[in-house]
Amino acid sequence: MKSFPSLYFANLFLIIGTGLLTTYLALYLGKNGISTFWIGLMTSCYYMGLLLGSKLGYHLIKSVGHIRTFAASTAAVLACVAAHGVSDNIYLWLALRLFVGLGMMCNYMVLESWLNEQAAPESRGRVFSFYMITSYLGMILGQFALAEFPELGYAPLFLVCMALAIGIIPISITRRIHPKPLKPIQVSLLDYFKKVPQSLTAVHFAGIINGSFYGLAPTFAKLSGFNSSEIAIFMSATIFAGLIAQWPMGILSDKIRRSVLIRTNAVAIGVVSLALFLLPITQTLAFALT
Repeated sequence: MKSFPSLYFANLFLIIGTGLLTTYLALYLGKNGISTFWIGLMTSCYYMGLLLGSKLGYHLIKSVGHIRTFAASTAAVLACVAAHGVSDNIYLWLALRLFVGLGMMCNYMVLESWLNEQAAPESRGRVFSFYMITSYLGMILGQFALAEFPELGYAPLFLVCMALAIGIIPISITRRIHPKPLKPIQVSLLDYFKKVPQSLTAVHFAGIINGSFYGLAPTFAKLSGFNSSEIAIFMSATIFAGLIAQWPMGILSDKIRRSVLIRTNAVAIGVVSLALFLLPITQTLAFALT
């Protein structure tokens, strides 16, 4: 925490905003009778934006540097969030989710490349575990903020804009040494996969799990009869569990082979998911399993 406070605080407020926005949009559309197909498609547009944003982020960071890229990308995301309050046209929202994904990927690239460059190899696991703790804490705070607005008006969008705007401040005034400029490099996806096949496979399936959960879990909870406060608890239970796992996992990943940890966690996720699918779900059991 002492090494990268500005990066951690910037990430915290970014995730508060985007976590709140994701759940709000799913619930708002569900409340207005939009089918889960469109809700899932909107989530896919966001992740498509993340995918495409990797190229955009690389070129921006190479051209104008990390801090300017972060400020410009966050400003673009802010504009997209505000546009949700102008019109509730589903096609516009699909496009906005795509652009939010583009901007957020640029921000993630700034933060994570900065941490990766300046973290010592022997402490990298702990540095990134604290980064993930701020991510999960931000998502939890975003969920509980939404619980204060059961009517799902436009007030949550104002909170999202506030959180994103605050997120620009710490990284814009940081006194830390800036990362070195990016050096152009050509790496094909196939070559990259040959170097780290297990890591990329794990990240791929983790993306499928996360995308499905954050996009459709609020709708699942709503259809299961949960009210706004219970939906917030349902979402926060998973996120909080992820939060408390980060620090021990960060320490273990510096001492134990990461491939072993990946396999162990994969088995645990499989067992819990199977239980969620097969067992008759009560509210208490849903909270515990999630």
